Amino acid sequence: MDDTRRRALITFVVAAIPGYLGFAGVGHAYLRQWRRSLVWFLLGLGSAIALLFYHVEDPAAIDIADPAAVPTEVTIPLLVIITLSVLDAVFMSISLSKEQAEQDARVDAGVDPEMAAQLPTCPNCGKEVDPELDFCPWCTTEFERPPEEEPVGDRHP
Repeated sequence: MDDTRRRALITFVVAAIPGYLGFAGVGHAYLRQWRRSLVWFLLGLGSAIALLFYHVEDPAAIDIADPAAVPTEVTIPLLVIITLSVLDAVFMSISLSKEQAEQDARVDAGVDPEMAAQLPTCPNCGKEVDPELDFCPWCTTEFERPPEEEPVGDRHP
């Protein structure tokens, strides 16, 4: 199993178990995506509170530990939110693994990471391109070059 799949599997387990216990965003915290983790947690908590107050006459009387006591009008939307949170964490782990692999490949090739961040990228595919080329070697998109200015002495009225 390669590193990308292993990290995705670990992220799934870390996100799914606490997620289905009611804590969305734990997978993002594992990936050190703190803001996104907080957003998913607050979305889950806020949705739970709003759905309980909307669909239950006395929310304080519900025993949250008893899943049968919570109406399906509340549990189904919360399960959807938690599932989306888990899927987002897994896809984010795959994306972060690919970015890390590309950065490691640049380091192995001897490209300075700070210098690599300054290289231009293709507007179509987003991969790094040689600034001297008029096209992207990855997707063959041609770049528009600004017209070179004529020397001041060669202009005709």
